[in-house]
Amino acid sequence: MNSDFFPIPNRDYKVLVKCLTYNQEKYIEDALKGFVRQKTNFPFCALVVDDCSTDGTTEIIKRYEKEYPDIIKGIYLPVNMYRNPEKIKYIKPWQDRAQYIAICEGDDYWIDDYKLQRQVDFLDSHPDYMMHFHNAIVRFDNHKQPDFIMSNFSSGDFDTKLIFEKWQLPYASVLFRKEIYDSPIYKDLIKIKSFGVCLFIAATCLGKVYGLSECLSVYRKNEGGISRRVSSSTFLKAEYEFAKVSGESASIKIMNNRAEKILYAKMPYILKRDKEALDVAKVVLHYSCSPFLNALIRFIFNSPVLLFKWTKYKINKNYH
Repeated sequence: MNSDFFPIPNRDYKVLVKCLTYNQEKYIEDALKGFVRQKTNFPFCALVVDDCSTDGTTEIIKRYEKEYPDIIKGIYLPVNMYRNPEKIKYIKPWQDRAQYIAICEGDDYWIDDYKLQRQVDFLDSHPDYMMHFHNAIVRFDNHKQPDFIMSNFSSGDFDTKLIFEKWQLPYASVLFRKEIYDSPIYKDLIKIKSFGVCLFIAATCLGKVYGLSECLSVYRKNEGGISRRVSSSTFLKAEYEFAKVSGESASIKIMNNRAEKILYAKMPYILKRDKEALDVAKVVLHYSCSPFLNALIRFIFNSPVLLFKWTKYKINKNYH
């Protein structure tokens, strides 16, 4: 390994903060500020992996690395390795030297200076817990929509069923024991799709998980988000597979209920033979027929009501 690109840790850390970034010149400084502002009584470092950015991201990281050499450690990939599993070989030496792992991608950031200390204190005093996470503020990059809280939940323990119920939980909020990465359940989950929720599911299968309702970070929503690049049918298939791997019958039930609601909303498009809607229906039918049948029955039963509402809307619109 070229040490200029791939530095090797020379000490142990209580926490490794893993930050992956690519062309996030507009955002990366917020993330870096959140790292260096952390007030802790233990050693930690933020490993910032720059995936061969072509804007000013690299220069900003290097500036912070020079100013905060004990905290910011940069890995500068000479080629883009998006979704390339080979990337882990540059990160793993750092993970091996840490007790806990925290995650914050380059376009998210922390807003509490004691975030890491609070989470470490909890896991240190609760050895039966595998993960601690907190809520987050969702902030739109274009500022055209107001901020909102990502997930509505009360502070307390989360089991696998509750993870599936809430589903969207802040990835940049987690602090977890590094053993999760080496567990068979986690490896099985990421073979399906390497989504952030895999960590949450694996943690609940391996031990206890605590969720803090307080918002200690910001999740930035922008045009480049993964949800804009992955089809709804792909997401749905991954969710079903995650539920199967978890081995929780309650999770399968939650997925069937979720699929029924999705199919009911898409039923007019399914009947029109819309490709995207048909792909969603095929995914659901692969796992269970009942959500599709229930959605179809509901749609047929409510069709006169829907037709009346639509007609009334058209009349009012034309009248005014």
